[in-house]
Amino acid sequence: MIRTTNVFLFLLFGGISSSTALAHSYTDFGDVDIQGSIISAACTIDIDSRDQSIDMGTIPIGEITRNGRSVAKPFSIRLTNCVLRTADAGLSNGQYFKVTFDGRRDGELIGIDGEVKGIALQVSDDLGNVARPGIPLPSVMLTSNEKILNYSLYLVPNYQDFRSGEYRTTVRFKMDYY
Repeated sequence: MIRTTNVFLFLLFGGISSSTALAHSYTDFGDVDIQGSIISAACTIDIDSRDQSIDMGTIPIGEITRNGRSVAKPFSIRLTNCVLRTADAGLSNGQYFKVTFDGRRDGELIGIDGEVKGIALQVSDDLGNVARPGIPLPSVMLTSNEKILNYSLYLVPNYQDFRSGEYRTTVRFKMDYY
């Protein structure tokens, strides 16, 4: 199952406190501590792209050992309502972002849980860039208010002894805009 994390617009205030002196000859005084952050997403992840379940099917171990990986299982992330920069002579008219995939780590692969042993999950983009857990893929430029990002999932050997069985994993992704 692919789990998504999205950047949401929010305003967060920490605690607000004040203190007042209650004596006859003292002047009232107080402190106010305010903390927070504002984060804005340049795009919205389409609702059908947010939580996806991908069935890799039944794959013979021989296929993975013979080919070095399973047959690709494609999936897409559709971005909508993208906000582009305004036209500026010194800047491009686009917005850049990086996608980072993460999950349980198995070296430079995404680990899986279950009975099966000897395999892990690999994610690659449509240009062939292979995602390493927690490391952003190369930057992508947004040039319109919608974009479809295409990826492929593969089962690959993790160089442990093979054991057949069922497996599952969760892959998270995040998008950083700049």
